[in-house]
This record gives sequence, structure tokens and C-alpha cells, in this order.
Amino acid sequence: MATALQLIAYDKWANDKVLTAISEINDDKLSHACLKLMSHILQAQLVWAHRVFKMPTVTDVWPSYSYQDCRTYLVANTKTINTN
Repeated sequence: MATALQLIAYDKWANDKVLTAISEINDDKLSHACLKLMSHILQAQLVWAHRVFKMPTVTDVWPSYSYQDCRTYLVANTKTINTN
């Protein structure tokens, strides 16, 4: 059975793969839709982490992040989860 740390590492790996795939999409409309969904996934992870670690919770779970913002949140979310 996978440990929590293994699952966290897998989640970061999978999200990284999705972001890489999004960066290779040549259709702006599709790319925007994918980034919107990825923004939601990353924000939901942050909400989850904040609740688990009894930190103040953010409220907007449907933000529209840029590709670079998604990359930044992926790193920040992993750091938040790993340091608590």
C-alpha cells in the first residue's frame, strides 16, 4: 500500500505531466479550458491541505490561472503539504 508521501509525490508528478501536456496544446480555446480545470484542481488541493492542517481556507475554488501561475501553485501546494 502506498504511503501518504508516495501519494503526494505521485500527485505532483501527475499534475506536472498534465501541465506539460497543456503547454503543448495548439488550440487557445482548448488550452484555456484545460487551464481553468487545472486551476480548479490546484485550488481544491490547497483548500484540502488548509483544512487538514487547520490553516485559513481560501474560498475561490474556480480561479483562472495562467500556465505559469499553475506551475507556481503546483510547487507551493506540494511545499505546503510536505512541510505540515
